[in-house]
Amino acid sequence: MRVPFFKLSLDEQEIDEVIRVMRKGYLTQGREVRMLEREFAKYVGSKYAVAVDSCTNGLHLSLLCNGLQWVGELVSIPSLTFASVANTILHIGAKIDWKDEIHVGKAYYLDHNRPFKVMDSAHQVERALYHDFRGALMNFSFYPTKQISSAEGGMIALSDHYAMEWLEKARWHGRKGGGFDYKIDMPGYKYNMTDVQAVIAFVQLRKLDEMNRRRRQIVNYYNRELKENIESLHLYTMDVDNRDDFIKFMDQRGINCSVHFYTPLHLQPAFREFKRCLPLTEVKASHTVSLPLYADMTIEEVDYVVKAVREWKETNQ
Repeated sequence: MRVPFFKLSLDEQEIDEVIRVMRKGYLTQGREVRMLEREFAKYVGSKYAVAVDSCTNGLHLSLLCNGLQWVGELVSIPSLTFASVANTILHIGAKIDWKDEIHVGKAYYLDHNRPFKVMDSAHQVERALYHDFRGALMNFSFYPTKQISSAEGGMIALSDHYAMEWLEKARWHGRKGGGFDYKIDMPGYKYNMTDVQAVIAFVQLRKLDEMNRRRRQIVNYYNRELKENIESLHLYTMDVDNRDDFIKFMDQRGINCSVHFYTPLHLQPAFREFKRCLPLTEVKASHTVSLPLYADMTIEEVDYVVKAVREWKETNQ
């Protein structure tokens, strides 16, 4: 048996919707993006949602929202996260202050001394999730390995009307109004989502309750059989000694595992200026491995992974 780390949950519905949009002949940001924004806001429980071409660019706009300046300011983030978060902080002129905390697979705040909260929520999408973080600018990723897959893309969920208006202009060259008689209110960016991406994400959103239910069943099964306590529906992580040997062991049995993240950002060459000792992060980074987790995973596949992990533990304790 071969068990991939991840498998896309796509079927003819997504394909049919992409074909429909292509036949319609309007492929960039349009009606389909607006429909996705409305439905996504309803789903997570936010007042507004602004679609963007990636979670990375969503974080960029969220930090710059309403013209805030960041030169020399400190923004605190975990080191065990994807490089896009740290890159965005440096691109706005701010400085990184690493937190020795672990948030892999969970939403977390980009901490700073500003009157609003920005969140990297790329790893979790659940119904009414925003209710627990009211007032935040929550950034979600629609990268193919995430719970909603739309050939890239992202979404900002928020409750502030003025921030929503600013974000909508900023993502599309600072433009206000449609047709040829538009106004450029501010120097903006090209961060808008396309209708092609939107219809894929819209179908995925309609399926999300069922996909999350299946993921929760898998996570609960893993937790019960492996004696872990993981809550994330995006990544199932566990700590093992001799991790590289464990990954080879699993690969020999046809099971593809992954690592999130192999080298913490504070030890990466690009961020050497901000390097410091982070004991918890460094220990976690050397031991954590991610097991296969996707909505279409069968019980036979899950059980096969569990048996392999148990075999490893029995022979390596």
